[in-house]
Amino acid sequence: MNLSSKLAALKKQQAAKRAKANPARHQGGESPLWRWAWALMGLLVAGAGTLAVFEFFVWNKIPPALVGKWQVEEGPEGTGTFAFSRNGTLLVQLKNQKSDYNLKAKAVVKGKTLVTTSTNPLTQQEQIRTSTIRELTAHSLILEFESGDILRMAR
Repeated sequence: MNLSSKLAALKKQQAAKRAKANPARHQGGESPLWRWAWALMGLLVAGAGTLAVFEFFVWNKIPPALVGKWQVEEGPEGTGTFAFSRNGTLLVQLKNQKSDYNLKAKAVVKGKTLVTTSTNPLTQQEQIRTSTIRELTAHSLILEFESGDILRMAR
């Protein structure tokens, strides 16, 4: 046996020993880059699903039927609008004979009770008010305040 054939046989033996000693080394098939790409894709799908669950079920403080802009038709405050957003923000713009009134509040619905939390602009103190939802349809909203006053609104 000549020297070159001995060297070739020795190289084959060393390559076989390296393959047995390092089984994590990937031979053929998918590259490790594709594995990382699939793992990243799985994490993105799981994250998007978790965000969707929180957005629609956990953080949802206002029923979908209440979300939107409501025009005051009849009530003790005069005319104006109530704008409910999906995240619980309430923007109130009221006009009566004496002045205009703008209010930003947080709203939460618990059963048939609407709880609004706002800050008094004069005293800077937090005010919590509750009202009962008497009727909520696609086109009408009727609220009864703690004082017994009724507020009728329409889209």
